[in-house]
Amino acid sequence: MNYSPDDIVLLDRGNDTSVVVHLHGATIISWRCAGEEMLFLSKHAIFDNLKAIRGGIPIVFPKFGPWKYGPQHGFARVLRWKLEMPPKKDKHGNVFAVFVLEDNDLSRAMWNIMFKLVYTIRLEESALHVDFSVHNTDKITFGFNCLLHNYLLTPEITRSGIIGLQNLNYKDKVKSEEDTERKEEVFIRENVDRIYNDAPNEIVIGNMAGNRTLMLKTFNFPDIVVWNPWKDKARNMIDLGDQDYRKFVCLEAGRVTHDAILKPGQSFECSQIIAAIIAVL
Repeated sequence: MNYSPDDIVLLDRGNDTSVVVHLHGATIISWRCAGEEMLFLSKHAIFDNLKAIRGGIPIVFPKFGPWKYGPQHGFARVLRWKLEMPPKKDKHGNVFAVFVLEDNDLSRAMWNIMFKLVYTIRLEESALHVDFSVHNTDKITFGFNCLLHNYLLTPEITRSGIIGLQNLNYKDKVKSEEDTERKEEVFIRENVDRIYNDAPNEIVIGNMAGNRTLMLKTFNFPDIVVWNPWKDKARNMIDLGDQDYRKFVCLEAGRVTHDAILKPGQSFECSQIIAAIIAVL
């Protein structure tokens, strides 16, 4: 990969279990679990410290989707974050680190608001735990969206089924309509871009990297976004290989349907855990 060692932070738990965080966007670009990579990162990802990194776990804030004031999905994924606390081990051997983004000239040129984002990553033996908090350091009330854009690695997308979405209402952004999910297990076999509302705090996806099942556990993330560009759109993306769409499922935890509102001095907290479970054959 064409990035500088000064741009990344390594959380190493041992046993070939590690996380790599790029300071551009505080983007998690690798999560290895006992020797298996669990996240998709495009070989064509652009590391110019300007464009969002294609893959891993980018952070969406303060706007999900198109935004008239700045880049799509906001600026958090395209600004450089500060390493507030370097990686440390706790008494259980878990490794954690803290990253911070505060308003600056670049953010205020798009969104003239004072804020502080705190992103805490904890690497456990078979799980990746992240806490995300938004602090209103301004004198005015503001609203925002936030989302963790998880690119989960799969050996073959058409065989990776998502369980936990049945009976949820969703907005289909491809078809520009609203519907209710009727399937107990959802498979992706076409261009999919859906926002599921009032989602449960546990979603399971099977047949993922390393013959693992992944469980996504969330707190204060009421929406789940499922996305894959499929063949035709992938061909038009300069930072994605033509066949790469088959290698990932984007299962994203967010608060995007309705803004979170913070008064001066208030904070908003949310989190996700991705647990990797070895499938029993």
